[in-house]
Amino acid sequence: TAAAMAPMPMQAKFTADMVDNQRDPSCGMPARAGLEDTVHYKGHVIGFCSKECKDEFMKDPEKGLTAADLKKK
Repeated sequence: TAAAMAPMPMQAKFTADMVDNQRDPSCGMPARAGLEDTVHYKGHVIGFCSKECKDEFMKDPEKGLTAADLKKK
C-alpha cells in the first residue's frame, strides 16, 4: 500500500536530556527540538542539530561554549 511505502519521519539520534546544553551553540536552535550530533568538550556533552553546526562550533569551541546555554548542575 502507499502508506507502507511512505518514508518514516527522521528521528533525532540524541535527546535534550542526554546533553549539557539547552541550545545549539552554533545556530541557537533549542536542544529539545532534536539533536543529530554531539561532542565532548571540557567535561560537557554538547549537542548539535547537524554536523555543520558541530563543525562551526569546533572552529572556536570557547566562544561556542558560552553560546550553548549550559544547564545548571
